[in-house]
Amino acid sequence: MARYALMTQHEEIHCSQFPGSLVGPIFADQIEVTIRHHALESGCFVINSTGWLSDQQIQSITPDPNLQKTLRGGCCTAIISPEGKHLAEPLRSGEGMVIADLDMSLITKRKRMMDSVGHYARPELLSLKINDKPAVPIFSETPEYGYRSTALPVDTELSSTHCNEQLDHE
Repeated sequence: MARYALMTQHEEIHCSQFPGSLVGPIFADQIEVTIRHHALESGCFVINSTGWLSDQQIQSITPDPNLQKTLRGGCCTAIISPEGKHLAEPLRSGEGMVIADLDMSLITKRKRMMDSVGHYARPELLSLKINDKPAVPIFSETPEYGYRSTALPVDTELSSTHCNEQLDHE
């Protein structure tokens, strides 16, 4: 539903980030499928970055050679067109950059083929309610209440009385 909410805003360039350096090539394959699918379904460009851990960083995380294996590979830094194609060679290991020119006319071309938020969306059957009001998380570490969080609209006036009332109602 979160991806659909982005599509309804007619995003043209979707920037995503996956951690990378996890569970080897199978994770990289899953990232690639996910970003290509989003590009095709939303009709937008997807620019994805993944993190990369050096051997020294991996060794600082764990001395266990078996766990170190799980922190290698799993990267797919890429730029995907609205047609689901790589626009440059993806970066699957090490540090580096992926650079490509974006032909914005591909967005219109793709949306003519499939517009997920157009008539395919079937709004007479399904709907999505989006709360786009900014919220600020408020945390209480009061021992008698334990750790709790609540979100209030940004324009809510905060006072210790208000926070205590919030906790009393929970």
